[in-house]
Amino acid sequence: MSDYRVEAYKKAVKAVTAKWGKEIAKVDAELQKVATELSELEEIDEPTADDKKKIDELRKKQAALRKKIDNCVLNLKVNLMILEPQPGAPKKELLELPGWLKSIIENEGIPLGGGVSVAPDIEIDVKAKTLEKFGITITIKW
Repeated sequence: MSDYRVEAYKKAVKAVTAKWGKEIAKVDAELQKVATELSELEEIDEPTADDKKKIDELRKKQAALRKKIDNCVLNLKVNLMILEPQPGAPKKELLELPGWLKSIIENEGIPLGGGVSVAPDIEIDVKAKTLEKFGITITIKW
């Protein structure tokens, strides 16, 4: 059994990543709809003026949704930077946190699929017991 301070930290991280995963999934669903509609319109050999206008609107919506995903990632980063294990947590267990955090984000943070993939980059300063670096690369294919 892990130390209670480490368990409290893990519980807080799981809550933050679960909320983030729901937000990303919602935006991804919207993005997939826009991408599908956009690809259908782009396949038209001779689009009408209305089609061209709709294509422009969909591209703007797609860009806005991508920004929304970037904001979700930034929110996750900020929320995880704020979270710190309680003082006195065993160093041995803290050394295991970077690997654990990566697995949580990969396995629970985002319901992967629909062309979405995540690559987390995490560094924890064990002596200071702080999250030094946290980054996520989200790749969306459509």
